[in-house]
Amino acid sequence: MIEKNICIIANHTNELHENEYILGVQSAASSLGYITTLFTMLQLNDKSTNGEEQIFDLIDFSQYCGVILVARSFSAHKSLIRTLESMIKNECDLPVAVIGESSVFTDTYSINKESDFEKLTDHIIEVHGCEKIYLLGGMRGVNVSVENGFKKSMARHDIDTAGKLLYGGYWVNCAEKLAQDIAFGNIERPEAVMCYTDAIALALIQNLYKYNIRVPEDVLVTGCSGHPCAFNNVMPITTILPDAQYAGKLSVASIHKQLTGEDVSHEYRKKASSISMGLSCGCGIQKTVDIRAKLDLFERTTNADMYFRNSYVEEAFFHAKSIEELSLLIADYTYIVMDATMISISLFTDESKEQAKCIFHSNYIEGKNITVFDSSKLLPVDNLKNYTISHLVVLPIIFNRKLYGFITAGYDVVRNHGDYFRRFASKIATAIDIISTRGEIQTCQEEPAIDSSTPEFMMTNQLTKAEKSNAIFAIKDGIMCKVVTENILYFEALQKKVFVTLKSGSYEVKQTLADIEEMLSDKGFMRISKSIVVNMDKIVSFKPDSDRTIVATLINKGTVRVSRKYITDFRNSLSL
Repeated sequence: MIEKNICIIANHTNELHENEYILGVQSAASSLGYITTLFTMLQLNDKSTNGEEQIFDLIDFSQYCGVILVARSFSAHKSLIRTLESMIKNECDLPVAVIGESSVFTDTYSINKESDFEKLTDHIIEVHGCEKIYLLGGMRGVNVSVENGFKKSMARHDIDTAGKLLYGGYWVNCAEKLAQDIAFGNIERPEAVMCYTDAIALALIQNLYKYNIRVPEDVLVTGCSGHPCAFNNVMPITTILPDAQYAGKLSVASIHKQLTGEDVSHEYRKKASSISMGLSCGCGIQKTVDIRAKLDLFERTTNADMYFRNSYVEEAFFHAKSIEELSLLIADYTYIVMDATMISISLFTDESKEQAKCIFHSNYIEGKNITVFDSSKLLPVDNLKNYTISHLVVLPIIFNRKLYGFITAGYDVVRNHGDYFRRFASKIATAIDIISTRGEIQTCQEEPAIDSSTPEFMMTNQLTKAEKSNAIFAIKDGIMCKVVTENILYFEALQKKVFVTLKSGSYEVKQTLADIEEMLSDKGFMRISKSIVVNMDKIVSFKPDSDRTIVATLINKGTVRVSRKYITDFRNSLSL
């Protein structure tokens, strides 16, 4: 056991509440002299884990003095909570605290949604004078605390709740159905709709506008979950901002008390939950808009987005021919994980995952020096005392359900990891998979590829050797896939991006149109305009148009236009 090192297990934190839970854990841990190590998933696709939960198999509980499970962050994948609880119970005898609900552990901490929603309902009734109010979202018997808060406020104001609780599930399609019912008069038009999540609230606002029902002029809408989508620039949503950090701090206090007998929970003061006033209830209109803050946020977001969409960075990674070359490339991008004191990128050396080789370590690995170490240590150094690190974040390097290794970033301040770190991990995983297909490294395991909706997409381990030389990478549903070139209809450049079009639709590729033209010119592809490179084998007919261009029809009955500059070459290629 490493003295005073707490293990945190969480999903990708994509809501403000969940971010605040972890920041509260880090803050309390730092004040008590603990190091925290956060094991988390990328969650680039909320509907599927894509095998990312394999990162939790790396946890060596003997290295820690306590465990905090952020069960609340696994709301999109509840089945994982039972698996993780079972793993923790069977594999460690450490103090355990759970943020959220648990059927296994008794020390649980969370925000009080009942009182929060009661306060939000009071606001709608007392400030806006509403009585015809619906509660939308959730499943019957699941969100009892929210329902109770709603019922308490309504009862205190002598308002009947009969027929006012609408159970529509968690997904935004319930918002679409409610908007239809309101528009078509299937239910009495409410004065306000209170949604269980901000995502549902945003979807409801969008669908109401489709039927010319204005928010907040015709109907007031609120959220509840403090999701980032509530703070959009078009229609900021009225929502609740609880003191979620308090629950995180109490979980650390619980671990500390079980270890030392000292109760420090009284040192933490809970802040009263506040209502974030948005335009969706009309209050936001009355508040002064901080233009400077909005511009600063826009600049930070834009810069981060531009940086990680930089095609030169991505192409450099994807063109690396070996792990050594990739290591050197990463070293050139020193600040790619912002504010990290150190960053380590480690790949497994065998199927047992007991050993890992470090291909990059800031301020430690130079040139082609690759250090092999015990993967349970997470870092290619014996201890963390050589660094001023108080918090570690561990993300999986995973592509198509293959866990190649992990990335560890160390911070010397309280800070939750962000999208830039997740995107970086995803790009490294893709680059390693590309190198793997070239035979430069051995993959750590052979997992079956994800199912593809069309035969045009073939994942890496489904391609024959001949097919690998006749394929190109494309992004489908957030996953990098290989597309056999003979299935491609054409490439098109739109708004500084390049898309490949198949019978099933269009998907993004990372090469430039000039690169594609050069790569595929000997495979029947030809540029026919400034923005299009077409597969000539997919053209079934063509005809001149009135503007002296040519309209070519493809096998899917779609059309592309041959500009006048390329007509001669186009006709020559068809031997006309």
